[in-house]
Formats: sequence, C-alpha cells, structure tokens
Amino acid sequence: MAQSVMMEFARFLRDHSYTTSMWDSGYTAADSNGVCHELTKWFQQTWGQAGEFLMLWSSVNDTQFSGDSELVYLVDGRAHLIPNPFIEGDAEGFVLALAAIVEGHDHTLYSVQIKQRILYNAV
Repeated sequence: MAQSVMMEFARFLRDHSYTTSMWDSGYTAADSNGVCHELTKWFQQTWGQAGEFLMLWSSVNDTQFSGDSELVYLVDGRAHLIPNPFIEGDAEGFVLALAAIVEGHDHTLYSVQIKQRILYNAV
C-alpha cells in the first residue's frame, strides 16, 4: 500500500509543481492554506478519505498564526499528527502515515486537540 501511496503522492507533487523541500526556508499560514486545501482535495478524490489536512500552529493572535507548526490530518473530530512532506526528510514518514490512514489504522497515529481553526490553520 505504501508504494501506491508514494506513487500517487509523487504525481500530486508533479501536478502542483510542489517539492519535498519547498518549505525548508519557512512558510506562512497563507502558504499552508493553499497547500493544505490542495492536499485535502487530492486525498479525498484519490483515496476516498473524508478528512482534511491542517497546519497546527503553536500560537494565534486574532487571525495571525505563528510559532512552531505541525501538519495534522483531521477526521471525525480527531487531529492526527503527521510528518510535513514539504520539509526535507519528512516525505517518507508522511507517505507511511497516509498509508496507515488509507488502511484504516489511523488509531496508530498520535492525536492532538484542535482549539481554534480558521480555514486550513489551527491551534
């Protein structure tokens, strides 16, 4: 399963001109809105999954997200931490996490609570 997830993810990267190192120098909440939207749409269409990808930030001031951030997959009210594939070295872990979700093993992923959400960003 992980191999087919990897092939589909490689197509996703190519089709959107994304790379597995595009956020090595940093990114903003606006960047994550666009990418998480496209990633969610791809995962729903390709794998029939109902969840969404969000960027979980360490702080928010009004509507401005900042600080440390982690990618999460939100489904059925549970946010599962997954490696960020757009930072060098995390793509393989991301693919393995997606394979676990597709195979119905999302319970093996670490879950966190979402307190506030605006579009595809949350704290």
